[in-house]
Amino acid sequence: GLNVNGIIEYVKLGIFKVLKPKKDRNITRYQCVDRMTYLMNMPYSSNLTFPTTDIKILQEICSQVGISLVQNGLISHSLSKKPSGYTKREIIAYMSQFQGKNARINSDGNLELIWYTYTDYVVDDNKIYYDGTSDVNSEIDYKVEYIECIIKSLDGNESTIKAGNGTNGIKIENPFMTQAIFYPLAEKLIGFTFRGAEFEFLGDFRLEVGDIVSVETNGEVYRVPIMQIEHESDG
Repeated sequence: GLNVNGIIEYVKLGIFKVLKPKKDRNITRYQCVDRMTYLMNMPYSSNLTFPTTDIKILQEICSQVGISLVQNGLISHSLSKKPSGYTKREIIAYMSQFQGKNARINSDGNLELIWYTYTDYVVDDNKIYYDGTSDVNSEIDYKVEYIECIIKSLDGNESTIKAGNGTNGIKIENPFMTQAIFYPLAEKLIGFTFRGAEFEFLGDFRLEVGDIVSVETNGEVYRVPIMQIEHESDG
């Protein structure tokens, strides 16, 4: 709960499994992991009839572990080869790449595929902690100029497909990728531009990985995607 003008507003942070606590003198430490960690690292075995689609595969994985797939604008892609020898988490990653998105377990405990989304959230100099390090550690924006995919099967066969040219890009591996799937998703992601930054600020539990926030510092405004976030609570 957050105290907002004298009223407690509750924010759902997720569903977690608490691992065995560790004690060090008078301090007890707890580690909590979400369902991606403790449900998805087991081997994936499909009962679907192939060819099928990436969405049906994701739905089957979710059904096997008792959660739901959030279908927020997903596009169906055909998959002719039945996956074998991979974990559920690996298959989730490969099918997420078909969508040009990242996979996460959301605050409701369900599987969700996301790409970075602009928000109206502002982090300004009143929230940023200055500790002698640069708040924005890059002087120029990072622009995705190409996407490259290595197609490597379990038997060792390997090929590479690439879209775009330049210095900065995204490299992925996916044994099920095809040119028909790859080029449309590359066209969608090439040109994505952001400012690389790492800084500490007065936290907000509503922020999540995948949000793009505005950072206003030293008279400049930067659009920064949250790729990793750590919350520290005190008191």
